[in-house]
Amino acid sequence: MTLLSPHHGADHASEIYPAAVKIFEGVIRRVRISNGRDTGPSALPHWSPIASYTAHLVSTLAPIFELPDGGVIERAAAAVICFDYFCRAIDRMTDENDSTIEGIHEATLVLLEGVGLATSLSHRSERLLAKIRSYFAEASAGERFLWRHKGDQCAFGDIDFKMMGQKNAVMKSAAAALASASGKWDLLERLEPVIHDLSVCIQLIDDLIDWENDLKAGYYSHVVNRALATASSTEVEQLREALIFRGVAAEIINLALEHFNRAFQALFRIGLSENLPGLSEAGQSLIAAQALLRSASGTPAEIELILQQVFHPVLNYGH
Repeated sequence: MTLLSPHHGADHASEIYPAAVKIFEGVIRRVRISNGRDTGPSALPHWSPIASYTAHLVSTLAPIFELPDGGVIERAAAAVICFDYFCRAIDRMTDENDSTIEGIHEATLVLLEGVGLATSLSHRSERLLAKIRSYFAEASAGERFLWRHKGDQCAFGDIDFKMMGQKNAVMKSAAAALASASGKWDLLERLEPVIHDLSVCIQLIDDLIDWENDLKAGYYSHVVNRALATASSTEVEQLREALIFRGVAAEIINLALEHFNRAFQALFRIGLSENLPGLSEAGQSLIAAQALLRSASGTPAEIELILQQVFHPVLNYGH
């Protein structure tokens, strides 16, 4: 395993959230059977870091919504995994020109299954559906704006980082599903800007892990841009050296920490930070990865493992 390689395969969700994963896998199997496709274990989708983080966000936020029922929390998590699956499928079709009729049908059906799971959390689902529509509209606008970095090595500015968070607006559905199940919509309103900053932080880490795939796809993420600006050549090994030993990865983690701290400070101001120990754990993982990179004392595998642990909560409800 090499640092920030494309072979990270974040399976932590399947360890921490077996019930939610089982629900999601049931969705995939039903959809693929309806499409006449293979439904064996090898055909199940790989986890993306964003999917893992989004599912865990449900567990992280559950205490403040006071939802002790594990079944509700797990259905909410499965719903947002379905939403993320749809978003990632569209990303692949856009970024990698990996578009098939079967893939489009499958992604759409998985999205509809996710909507069904989300609306099952409450007898009054109109407000939740309106929120989900608005999040997908935000994500679409953010994604379209960031297309300007496809094939063009232009610098990231404040508006790009804002759109980076907006691109992952569907993460807010984690809190919206809990608000719908609990009726605590006031909490959602306070949490939405917090989740925006968290999503920027998570996207930076995701780009740091997946930089090589982005480079191959011709997408000049902020991570790829900084590596190209720092490395002595455009060779992959030189870029990796720039990331690990010439400060680029540490710089990216520092930027991620800025957004994380902004989110955590907002939580503190509204009196919620002490109720979310999972986020404290995530901040500690970021700081640990930054320290290893700054000292260059960690092996690539050690640093990658710490990065993969970011935003995986310490609480494991119902298990």
